[in-house]
Formats: sequence, C-alpha cells, structure tokens
Amino acid sequence: MPTYIGGAIIPAFLDYYYHIVLPSWLWLPLILVFVIVPITLAIIGIRPQITTLKFASLFEVAFLAVIGAIVITKAPDNTLAVFNPFAWPQYAKDFAPYGGPAGALGLAMVFSITSFIGYGGSAPLGEEVEHPKQILRALSLGVFIVGAVLTEMAYAIVAGLGVNNLSALTNNPNPDVQTISGIIVMGLYLGIIGSMGLFLVAMNSAFSDAVAMQSNAGRVYFSMARDNVIPKWFSKIHPKYHTPYRALTFIGIASSISQPS
Repeated sequence: MPTYIGGAIIPAFLDYYYHIVLPSWLWLPLILVFVIVPITLAIIGIRPQITTLKFASLFEVAFLAVIGAIVITKAPDNTLAVFNPFAWPQYAKDFAPYGGPAGALGLAMVFSITSFIGYGGSAPLGEEVEHPKQILRALSLGVFIVGAVLTEMAYAIVAGLGVNNLSALTNNPNPDVQTISGIIVMGLYLGIIGSMGLFLVAMNSAFSDAVAMQSNAGRVYFSMARDNVIPKWFSKIHPKYHTPYRALTFIGIASSISQPS
C-alpha cells in the first residue's frame, strides 16, 4: 500500500494536474500511516478498528456509486458490449502478448483480487465478536455491494473514456495517464470534484486495506502460536485491550523494516 499510494497515485496525480514532481522516496514516510496506525488500531481492540472501517467503507461505496452513475448518464459511448472481451476483434493484436482477450481478462482478474483484501479476516476476527455467525451474512452482503460498485465504476471509466480510445490510453507516452486513468475520466465529467474525490477515495481505500491486512496478519500469528505452530510468545493477550498485541507488534515492526528493501 505505501508503494501503491506514495510511489504511483500521489506522484501521478500531482504531476498530471499541478506539474509537481515528487521525489521517488516519498512512499517511505507513508509506512508510518499504512503500517503503524493500523497496527495501533488493532492493538486497541476490534471495536475502534471496525468502526473506522465501517465509516470509511460506507463513504467510499456511496461516493463511487454516485459519481459512477453520473458519468454513465453523461457518457456518449454506453454499450453493454464492453462486458464481452471478444466484441472488438480489431484489438486482438493488443491482447496477443497476454494470450488473447481471454488471457488478458484472466490477468486483469489476478490484479483485481486486491480489491477484496480483508475478507479473509472473517475467520480470525470471528473469535472476538459477540455474534460470530452474523459475519457470514455481513461478508456475503459486503462482497455483493463492493462487487456491484466496482463493476459500475469499471464500466463508467470505460464508457466515459470511450471504447475506441482505450488503445490510445495504453499507448499514451505520459505514464501519469495510465496510472490515474480513472481519476482523469472522473475529472473530464465532474471537474475537480470528481478527480479530487476519486483521489481521496483511493487514499481512503488504501488505508482501509492496510487496517484489514495488518490486523488479520497479527491474528493469524496468534492462532498459529496458540496451536503450537510458532512460539507461544506470539499468543500473549494484552491485559487491558484483550488483543494479541505481541503478534500485532511483531507484524508492525517486520512490515516497517521490510518495506524499504
């Protein structure tokens, strides 16, 4: 997440819109935000962690659903053919290096799986809630809502950019255009509100992912220690917050040290 935000999104956004070139090491300080803060929330307890994720996610999903719908209604290139990877045979040569349209779609799915980071935490977190059986219902609803909104946004970006302009996007000499294509499309239809809003949502999404990942990793270490897979030292519970603070602290330190390498 620090690399994604500090090394790609923030520099591309500032360079494209404001012609501000940031140093390449910017992502390093972001470790404090995307590692230390989530670990702290996880150590304090599940309630502040879930509360943070709840409000952050609600804002993100609502915002994306609204701006996506606005772009779709304004886009002149609306067509359901964008869901058919074989609809434009003239672009077959562009997909050839990836195994054809189906291969390119499969490759896109591999990278898109990061959009669902955090759902695997339902198992370890289930031990810390009062009604663990409700997690399955909440998880299913969450996957449906997030999947629907992400599909809507993907369609909005493609329709807003124009299906006949996609090749120009991939071959654009400006790397910023490829990095923040979604932000640029939102800016074309919604102005600064759209571009800045989607930029802030990306920050929010990255932070939410970091909270989920760090917390889940620490609790997995705790479970492994409890089952004697790794040293028992990791299974120590905080006397006040009742969380596996040793495992979480270890994850935070190890993540911070490994990022620069």
